[in-house]
Amino acid sequence: MTALATRAATLADLTNTNGVSHLLRAFVWVKEAKAMLLERDPAAHADLTDPGAVASLLEALGDHRARLLERDPAAHVDVTNPGAVARLLEGLRQAGAGQAVATLLERNPAAHADLTRPDRVAFLLDKLQQAGAGQAVATLLERNPAAHADLTDLDGVVSLLIRLRESGAEEALAARAAANADLTDLRKVARLLEALKSLDAEEAVAALAARAAADSDLTDPGAVAWLLKQLREADTNEAVAVLLHRDPAANVDLTDPDGVVWLLKQLRATGAEEAVAALAARAAANADLTDPGAVGRLLKALREGRTEQVAAVLVTRLENAGRLPQHFAPHGREPNSQQSPPWKWHDLFSGA
Repeated sequence: MTALATRAATLADLTNTNGVSHLLRAFVWVKEAKAMLLERDPAAHADLTDPGAVASLLEALGDHRARLLERDPAAHVDVTNPGAVARLLEGLRQAGAGQAVATLLERNPAAHADLTRPDRVAFLLDKLQQAGAGQAVATLLERNPAAHADLTDLDGVVSLLIRLRESGAEEALAARAAANADLTDLRKVARLLEALKSLDAEEAVAALAARAAADSDLTDPGAVAWLLKQLREADTNEAVAVLLHRDPAANVDLTDPDGVVWLLKQLRATGAEEAVAALAARAAANADLTDPGAVGRLLKALREGRTEQVAAVLVTRLENAGRLPQHFAPHGREPNSQQSPPWKWHDLFSGA
């Protein structure tokens, strides 16, 4: 380890800003190698193009960052990546480099940042607000990030909605996301619904709920359960009815017993007893038995409510698969599935 660290410290390309940062962190327990690397003055050679990499090096250098700040990285970094600029802005503020912060803001990253990644735009808005850069925030909002956000990144959309709400500018993104958001990942759709509900965006909630209930894929039981939960909690009764009419109990995949358990719980909470019975029967007869823990949780769920009789079907399947040997201890099981009568070892050899 020490020999490899020493070799890396001696030969590392100092223009690879991210690579040097990773090495400095890796050398935290190899002080000799870290000292060798710092002696080569990586701050003097680091490429200053990527603000995220510069921020990483600034943090990794710790008390040795003065040399890097002397090179005025804020004047050289690319300001089109909002997430990376936000990282550097935060790093400079934590380093107490007020002049560098001012230099970075003077380059007006808010006017040049790419607006397609909603998570990164949200991060930049957050860091600009923390830095008290009100004019930069206003500039960024004037560029209408809601109109440019990529709607396939639903978690990013949620983050941007929250940040825009602080400036009262969330309505346009809420409407656009509700009408056009990608419905592939129902868990993310459910989180978006939850966020819209928390923002009191009633029209957007209704629009997204209608789309999700009518058009979403019903394969993943856990994802369907999350969607059903959010639809119910958002009081979108019509959307709940549409989703139930599509019969998720008959369509969800049964290879995920935990997902089935979650869906059973949400169907019960919705009062969809027929769907509960149908899903319980399917799961008891066809659920995957590979994961004993998950199957145990499914068995417990089936024994609750009005599906306790269905649980016997699953128990029989488990017995047939040899998963419940304790049911036939200590003498075993007969071909007709009944418990064997008591026997002793010498009985097996009598008459042999």
